[in-house]
Amino acid sequence: MNLHRANKKADWDDIPPSERNVFQRIAAKTDGTVTPGNVVSVAGAATVASGLKDIYKGKTSRGVVKVGIGRIGDLIDGTVADKTGTKGPKGEATDAGIDKALMMTALPVLVKKGGLPKYAAGALVVQNVASAGIAAQAKQEGVELHPSEAGKKAVFGQWGAVRLYGIAEVARRDDSPNTARGPE
Repeated sequence: MNLHRANKKADWDDIPPSERNVFQRIAAKTDGTVTPGNVVSVAGAATVASGLKDIYKGKTSRGVVKVGIGRIGDLIDGTVADKTGTKGPKGEATDAGIDKALMMTALPVLVKKGGLPKYAAGALVVQNVASAGIAAQAKQEGVELHPSEAGKKAVFGQWGAVRLYGIAEVARRDDSPNTARGPE
């Protein structure tokens, strides 16, 4: 697993400007804001947000597909940053922030639409708030934190749990006696 993980310095900081690739030059000019990894992260987040909007409006199938496609961005942003030599502290923070923001955005939509029980959403809120609080406290104390494989797997697991609750809800609705069925 290739993480969108950086040291205190960006990949391009120790490379002379004349030897930087085009992505590193853009990253350096934008202080690490515009990088291929960040573009993947933000595009994935926008796709998830669009999918959540579809789910909210009752276009569930389309929304679920968009959310799945958008979350792929979280799986590949680190690889993209690594392959282009553009890993940096801002990319690392962008990735982690997007993970938290998307989960906190998804939970009320999924609870409202019946795809996630309130108790499960509550547990995910507690975990995400605790994680963000611990990270903020560590940063305030000067502790250097970086994404870990365990953390990435935890986020993957959270979204996996959300998916499983959604599948269970669809199955429950399909088995409902009020559901119209064709010939068997």
